[in-house]
Amino acid sequence: MRAIGEYKDTFIKVDGNWYERHYIGQVVLNGTENWIDSISQYGGVTLTGLLSSSPNIALSNILKYQSGSTAWTEDGKFGFNSSGVLWCKISNTINSLNDWKAYLNSNNMIIYYHKYPHTDTEITDTTLISQLEAIYNAPLYEQTNITQENNDLPMVLDITACKDNINGIKAWIRR
Repeated sequence: MRAIGEYKDTFIKVDGNWYERHYIGQVVLNGTENWIDSISQYGGVTLTGLLSSSPNIALSNILKYQSGSTAWTEDGKFGFNSSGVLWCKISNTINSLNDWKAYLNSNNMIIYYHKYPHTDTEITDTTLISQLEAIYNAPLYEQTNITQENNDLPMVLDITACKDNINGIKAWIRR
């Protein structure tokens, strides 16, 4: 599960099956891609065919994301044009396309981006399914504590429940 800003992958249940809904995509670049050399002209490199359009937010482990413009203004930035072409304004210490590819070979560039449209992947891990079912079917009480018993990332729950209304009618809503 990944998150960038307001976009985050989630779990959903559809027709009795559990899915992970992916709003965040990931690309790993290792230097074997067909990079286009623009170092002498712009101080950077470009890569076509990576995405079909520009995401509205992205992160990388190597370069800082610059949105809204393909202007090559500062070293250490990357972005996408409206057609999804990746451009990287690399450091002035990398002087050739071969140096860039060698750098990526030793330091894979991982890019996380907001993915549209989202994709759904069915969950088959029986342990995870049983944990999701336990949360989904948990009874509601006046006060409920939910604990996590493992060392995984903390769970984030968005729960809506209805309490007795003034007429004493209990409303149980399940999506």
